[in-house]
Amino acid sequence: MPETKAEAVLRLIKMKGPLIPIQITKEISGNTMFAGAILSQLVDEKKAFLTSVKVGGSPVYYIGGQEPRLVEFYKYLNEKDRKTFDILKQKKVIRDSEQNPLIRFSLRTIKDFARPLEVQVGNSTEIFWKWYLVSDSEAETLIKDELKDLISEKVVPVQKEMSKEEIKNEIREVRKEEIKKETPRREEAKKITEFADETQAEQSSAGPRKSSAFSREKEEIKKKIRVTEDDFLEKAKKFFKNKEIEIIDFKILRKNSEIEFILKVPSTVGSFEYYCRAKNKKNLSDSDLSSAYVQGQLKKMPVILITTGELTKKAKELLSKDFKLNVIKI
Repeated sequence: MPETKAEAVLRLIKMKGPLIPIQITKEISGNTMFAGAILSQLVDEKKAFLTSVKVGGSPVYYIGGQEPRLVEFYKYLNEKDRKTFDILKQKKVIRDSEQNPLIRFSLRTIKDFARPLEVQVGNSTEIFWKWYLVSDSEAETLIKDELKDLISEKVVPVQKEMSKEEIKNEIREVRKEEIKKETPRREEAKKITEFADETQAEQSSAGPRKSSAFSREKEEIKKKIRVTEDDFLEKAKKFFKNKEIEIIDFKILRKNSEIEFILKVPSTVGSFEYYCRAKNKKNLSDSDLSSAYVQGQLKKMPVILITTGELTKKAKELLSKDFKLNVIKI
């Protein structure tokens, strides 16, 4: 009896290891939407699993026993999550309450590599995090060694999810940390601008040499401030505003290069929510289309892709045959 498409996909993952939908599509001669449907079925049946880490906006699919290979996708984590990954991998077990807000938030983000453990310490319960390849028994030994006789009960593994309010609080703390880093530079720029306005006449009368030095110093600080800004984000926001499109949420995937949005787009019959991928790229490839399309399918939303560049020949063919998404140049 010939194997089904689902069996073919499962066999492919077993043979080649963790894969993204576009890789599977190339092997089974189908489109990404079809492959995504098969993968969703396999995940529902617990025959396959998907990662929280994304490759080009798409999760990675793997089967039981392939967990050690997930470290291959370390490079797709952002800089902050890679730092948390490195700390946890080195220490094997860390105590949640001893981490700064940034690491605590990151631990809840890198679900593929961080596993929560609930530990009874005296009359209170604490959360520890273990490296995902460390067994519960080894983690228990490491925690008991750290806390010694403070633990009254054994370590109990849990899948502890943060409430929406806890997530909001963590994000607030992280943003406070980031704002603290940027405030001194912005304050410095503000003071220089105010000083320039107050002493413009004095600088002019002091001669061109002093005035030129002052201008160079001011421009250098302005350049430092501009580094922290995202011009592409501002361009996308301006485009949406002109089209009366509301931004519900957004996430910068790569600064000045790639952003994802959730949009509310007006129409003659009401407003509709869209998933949008924005790419600041000269040439948009078929893989760019595929990753945006797959992400929209996962979110069960229609897709808009906005770009500053042009579609490659292969991307145009893919768009006309397989994908239903709107590509707009801005």
